[in-house]
Amino acid sequence: MGYRTNQCSSCAGWGHNRRGCPEVKAAYEKVLKLCVKYGIELEPDASYSEVIKPLREKQMAAHGVNDYYEIHHIDHEEHISYWETTSFMEQRERLAAAARRRERGKKRQCSFCGRTGHNRRNCPEKEAHIRECRAMKSLAHRVARMTFEAAGIVPGALIQYREYDYTTRDYVDRVGLVQGIDWSQIGQQDTKNSSGLGNVLEYWVFRGSKSIIIKDHEGRTRNIAVPRNIEQQSSYFGDMHNQFSLICPVHGSRVNLDGYEGDSKFPVSMPVYMWGAKWMNKRFGNKVIKAIKEVGSELIVA
Repeated sequence: MGYRTNQCSSCAGWGHNRRGCPEVKAAYEKVLKLCVKYGIELEPDASYSEVIKPLREKQMAAHGVNDYYEIHHIDHEEHISYWETTSFMEQRERLAAAARRRERGKKRQCSFCGRTGHNRRNCPEKEAHIRECRAMKSLAHRVARMTFEAAGIVPGALIQYREYDYTTRDYVDRVGLVQGIDWSQIGQQDTKNSSGLGNVLEYWVFRGSKSIIIKDHEGRTRNIAVPRNIEQQSSYFGDMHNQFSLICPVHGSRVNLDGYEGDSKFPVSMPVYMWGAKWMNKRFGNKVIKAIKEVGSELIVA
């Protein structure tokens, strides 16, 4: 057994509501045509008395009657009932409200790109930015994997780190065993900010990244920064030192790939910037440049 739904509160018909009532729309069209016929100007904020009253006066004058109801007997198609007038005003306000919403939509400013006519939710520049960030992160992961495997920073390698010993009250050198790579720390992108594209090569691996997972001298697992005493980098960080040093690399082995996003070679439209003037290892640098060109980008020395 079926059930009827959506009964109109205006005409009592089924299958639609008051907003979409065909009889309300027909009444609106009827009154609108009569306003055009008798030269009634419809101001945006005109009230009921400012529209219907002068219209009826012109109708009565045109038909030579003093009682508006007499028009019903002279020309039924021209007579406007009370329901038709209220329906006309209702539909007119509804259309005016829709026009105001469209106008506000044209003026609204997107909080992502700053342009008008759309919001952050459907911003085309935001969608393009997210795609570019995804492609750049994929490229960053591939370059990072090349760096780690060429340098020997893979599971089993030993890294020396310096820390303060509260027992001896002095700095001491410790040794940690590399467990793997935390890929969430590599090539980080800010998809919520229009200027959040991470396309600086040194940022991908070295600056502010604690991507190396080690087991320290007490058997605890922790993340540390990439040692800078490796030649698989630009001269920008190659001349600097941090508290970590690779002392026993493992060559010929592979890094862990859990969390790795570098298998998909998405096209990259933006250039990659490098702060260093040259590569510490030119042969390795040429391999990185080749990987960048493979996805349609280029490496620019800033």
